[in-house]
Amino acid sequence: MLVICGDKDSDNGSSEELVKLIPHAIHANVPGDHGGAVRTVEFSEAVISFLKKQ
Repeated sequence: MLVICGDKDSDNGSSEELVKLIPHAIHANVPGDHGGAVRTVEFSEAVISFLKKQ
């Protein structure tokens, strides 16, 4: 599982703590907030990189 969090997203708790609870989860931090992070190049790169490793 890939957990992606925007660096300005603090509304939903700690993504780092979430990753610790999910075996084999990977954490990625990208620029933006909860609504904007998904529209960044870094978000796309994190998803593509994760999928290439699967």
